[in-house]
Amino acid sequence: MDTPGWLEANGLALFISGAILRTWSQITLGDNWSADLSTRPRHELLETGPYALLRHPIYASYILIAPGLMFTTGNWLIGALALAYTLVSQLRIPEEDAMLCACFGERHLAYRSIIIDRRNRIITAAVAVLNLCGAGHELSWLLGW
Repeated sequence: MDTPGWLEANGLALFISGAILRTWSQITLGDNWSADLSTRPRHELLETGPYALLRHPIYASYILIAPGLMFTTGNWLIGALALAYTLVSQLRIPEEDAMLCACFGERHLAYRSIIIDRRNRIITAAVAVLNLCGAGHELSWLLGW
């Protein structure tokens, strides 16, 4: 498929943003990162770096990378595979939350509440900015606000 230049450029921006978020998240995790869902004896609950804004920034990065790959390459099969991987990776979130809650208890629940509050404030601010630009009504409608 021949991808328009503007779509390819935006796809590249999404892909690079996602790759930066993923790398930053994994660096921040340090020794806490593992491919399998497990905690270590000196496991830490991270609340800094990307974890100050997102509970699962590595999984969130895939939401940027998947469409970025599709738009940059113009290959819908790559996009579909990346999207499928993104959706499957989201299935691990409840398991990971349960594991972290078992390890950190109330501290993890408090962290989750703080992140949800921050996310809602960011979305509200984004809608306000879009309203100023005349486009917030559509986003408000999509979010059910």
